[in-house]
Amino acid sequence: MNAEPGWRTASRPAAVDGSLRALALPPMIAAGLVLAFGWPTLAVPLNGDTALFHIGAGRLLEGDALYRDWWDLKAPGVYLLHMLARLLFGSAESAIHVLGLVMAAIAAATTTASLRPRMTSAAARTATGVLVVAPYLLAAGAWHLSQPAYFAGLAILFGLLGCASGSRPAALAGGGALMLAASIKFSAIAPALVVLLVAPRGARPAAISGAVLTLAAIAGWLTATGASGEAWTTLTHWRDLADAVHPGATASHLPDAARWYLDHHLFLVAAAAAALVLGVPARRPLALPLSAARLGLVLLASLAGIMTERFAGWPFDFFLISPLLGLLAAATLEHALRASPASRWRPAMTALGSILILAPALPSWWHAHTAAVPVPAVREAAAALPRLPDGPIYVFGDPQLLMVSGRPMAGSVHGWAWELQPATMAARLLADWAGDPPVAIHLSPPYEKLLRERYRELADWIDARTRPLPGHPGWR
Repeated sequence: MNAEPGWRTASRPAAVDGSLRALALPPMIAAGLVLAFGWPTLAVPLNGDTALFHIGAGRLLEGDALYRDWWDLKAPGVYLLHMLARLLFGSAESAIHVLGLVMAAIAAATTTASLRPRMTSAAARTATGVLVVAPYLLAAGAWHLSQPAYFAGLAILFGLLGCASGSRPAALAGGGALMLAASIKFSAIAPALVVLLVAPRGARPAAISGAVLTLAAIAGWLTATGASGEAWTTLTHWRDLADAVHPGATASHLPDAARWYLDHHLFLVAAAAAALVLGVPARRPLALPLSAARLGLVLLASLAGIMTERFAGWPFDFFLISPLLGLLAAATLEHALRASPASRWRPAMTALGSILILAPALPSWWHAHTAAVPVPAVREAAAALPRLPDGPIYVFGDPQLLMVSGRPMAGSVHGWAWELQPATMAARLLADWAGDPPVAIHLSPPYEKLLRERYRELADWIDARTRPLPGHPGWR
């Protein structure tokens, strides 16, 4: 049968293929660039907080209950993430880094794809997808990698995109992501609530439903493990006691933390501020999932959360705002280039503009991921491990040593951040040791001094039942 005059049936498949390529290519490029930026992170060993989370997640997967059998001051979502990383990628240290990089690639691709109705330039959409995660991947060193604030920031981004998508299922998932962010990092509670409040009216019921369902699931998990009471005590009463022991901990860290972030992301912050100046008072249309005014409210809530969260205020806590800053900075770049008469040079100009925004963090990219780890003190202490008898040990100090040892930890209260612990936790640890004492204890010098000054009963127990290991300072 002949085609009607004017119809070009033979060209339709090519047009369809071209349209699919146009849809798929920018997200794929964004995800590929993110994977290229992030691959060095996979070789960085865990230390400090992240080593602690890795060890704790292993115990929880073996049947221990969070806060009851494995105590920590962190929110429960942190351990859900590390448990997920172990289940998906194995028990190696790199598991959480792999999860973080996969989530970064998904965030880049999702952001790029979601902006298609608002941003006509494929290069600008790709740049936006990269800018929401590249600040973290470029600047984060061994101490910053895979910290809860990074994952919470990504969850806020997913929640925001879901609520702005116009799809009820996406809004439902977005609400769940917002509650997950709040369960990972307490500083994310305020921005998660603000996103729910400023979300488009049609998306709000589904988003709230998703948040409530996620909260119920987390509460149900804690209840099913028999640890809901301990969780409530840790997340409320313990914090009041610790604040009395170590008041002003957050405030003392914040100035240096903010300075570090600005040193590495000054142009990102400036470009994001320009988007707010352009989009809020002048009401100029910017290519954003929500209006600049609404994103500005989310950003302010995030900063308020960072400044008010107790026992936080470290440089990596500012990674909570990096995806928001990336969205706003990319909108400024796209707006500046939109009126450019040289349209054929716009992709190259977009790439150069993105590099400029990221320029302060670029010098630290390789060095940050290849710095000497484990830290020298841990390497030195690990030399004694072959001389220790079999059995559980206890480490007062960096849990990287406990992780390197491969030994179980004696007791339910870990030895990291004892400067925050009220006296009741020392009594709890001694009760644990009455039934399952450690075969060896490592005391880093600051913690040895701390125990003798503030936890005399614990120090006396150690003196009475252990003796120094010759040739290996800190071991008893």
